[in-house]
Amino acid sequence: MKKKLLIFVSFFLLLIPFTAKASIDGFTITNYDVNIIVSEKNTLDITEKITVVYDQLYKHGIIREIPLKYKYSGTVNGKEVTVRQRPKIKNVTVDYDYSKSKEEENLNLKIGKSYEYCEVGKEYTYTIKYTYDFGDDNIEDYDMVYFNIIGTDWTAKIENVSFSITMPKDFDSNKINFTTGYYGNAYNKAANYTVEGNTIKGYLEEKFDGVALNEREGLTVKIELPEGYFTHERKNIDLTLPILLGSISLMLLALLNGFRIFIKNGLRRKTVSVVQYSAPDGMDPAMCGYIYNGYAKGDHIVSLITYLATKGYLKIIDDKGSKFKLQYLKPLDGNEPNYIVTTYNGLFKKANEEGIVTKKDLTNKFYTSLNKAISQLTKSRKLYDPKRDGVIAYSIFLLIISFMCSFLPAFFTYRATLFYRPLLIVFILTIVVSAISYIIFAALSKKRTEDEEKVYANVAGFREFIDKVDVEKINTLVEDDPELFYKVLPYAYVFNLTNKWIKKFESIKLQPPKWYEGNIYDVNTGKFRYDKLTSGLNSVTASAKTTMSSRPYESYSSGGHGGFSGGGGFSGGGGGGGGGHSW
Repeated sequence: MKKKLLIFVSFFLLLIPFTAKASIDGFTITNYDVNIIVSEKNTLDITEKITVVYDQLYKHGIIREIPLKYKYSGTVNGKEVTVRQRPKIKNVTVDYDYSKSKEEENLNLKIGKSYEYCEVGKEYTYTIKYTYDFGDDNIEDYDMVYFNIIGTDWTAKIENVSFSITMPKDFDSNKINFTTGYYGNAYNKAANYTVEGNTIKGYLEEKFDGVALNEREGLTVKIELPEGYFTHERKNIDLTLPILLGSISLMLLALLNGFRIFIKNGLRRKTVSVVQYSAPDGMDPAMCGYIYNGYAKGDHIVSLITYLATKGYLKIIDDKGSKFKLQYLKPLDGNEPNYIVTTYNGLFKKANEEGIVTKKDLTNKFYTSLNKAISQLTKSRKLYDPKRDGVIAYSIFLLIISFMCSFLPAFFTYRATLFYRPLLIVFILTIVVSAISYIIFAALSKKRTEDEEKVYANVAGFREFIDKVDVEKINTLVEDDPELFYKVLPYAYVFNLTNKWIKKFESIKLQPPKWYEGNIYDVNTGKFRYDKLTSGLNSVTASAKTTMSSRPYESYSSGGHGGFSGGGGFSGGGGGGGGGHSW
């Protein structure tokens, strides 16, 4: 028994060194040495010696990730600018089995053998060599070396860090700055270095926990140099000016062509409307509203309630205005259009045995019938000239162009704001004008066919009658048709003239409608009161409009993201760097 206990304790004690230093990614970098030789062409020949100890089983090696682009902030002519670079990485060698690939703007070096696992506790040293070609930074005020000696994307602790940087010629050693820590950190006290001739040699001090860098911490150097220090650099072509001129020219040409197409195919023919005393060709109010507005909407369908009531199909029961009921009286005849059939059937889908539906029966339910009826009304008649569709399509094209051009500033350099500011303002204005033109062309393109323009003129003439007719003329018309007020009321609603139409009848004696049940009589005399009727109808119509379009609550969520931005030297702010992880 004692022997078994001794074996168990011994095994447990053997595990302590490994569990105490267990890493988040299964390995620790015990030593990271970087040697950098800078040339006058602003290229860096880099040798990285990375010594790794694995503390987890089933690890093949590491993946070294080297960024293929970066950006930094600097000062030109006293102004803060952002410089974007796409360096070239070449002459890559590794003294171990490896493969390379490009993923998410990184050059990935996969080091290790897929058929072989690394031993736990054994040291492995990988030597990686490559050339990092910055090229010309396109800044005339200064040169510099701004490089992440160790990037901030390593998933392992680094116990020891040493480095050397050899410059091609003399430089000001007072312009050297090292920063360490997480991305964005400007801490510069951890690096110990000396300058011997043109070579900088140094190391990082260990922290209280015995490591030089924790996971996601890096080391960055920034050396400010006079302009002209580097010569014959690889040219980085600055496309800011060509992109600005090209995009402005494209958008202006598209706009001019858009105006030409709009004037030719979008502007309406002008016709003279003739006053009509009734709806042309017996049109229902929904169709009149659709023709007059040029599009179908919910108000047009709501108007059908009063319209169907005046035709004897249903009764409106006013229960204190906002609480209304509708009662089914008889089926529709076979001549009503499909959007009216859809509306009528949708209203009484939940009717009780007496044919009555309440406001509650329609709330959050009728909207499906409403949408279907609107769609059917839209399809029932083609109002516009087919050439108008070309204007709409072109206006969408303008919107797409402006949307795409809005992403072009991502390719601009600091020259856009520093040297080409007038062009940049024109560029922004053309984007805005192109986007606004989309709205203008789409909204004002109302060219109708010749026949539909004549129908529109008749509908407009009927609206003019409702709007302008005087009381004397109404008295004459009411003698011939006592139901005139009620028959025209739903049309006044779609033309947004309800209050005007009601006001014209204040001095005219009317009979109460048979299709309306509510508080419309004087409590003292028992006589019909026109003001109570109109007030009740307005209340019922407003409530019906809200109810018929209501739908179940739908929630949504949205999210965003942000990023770090800053000027000067900071950890992770230079070129190169990156990081790595095990595999």
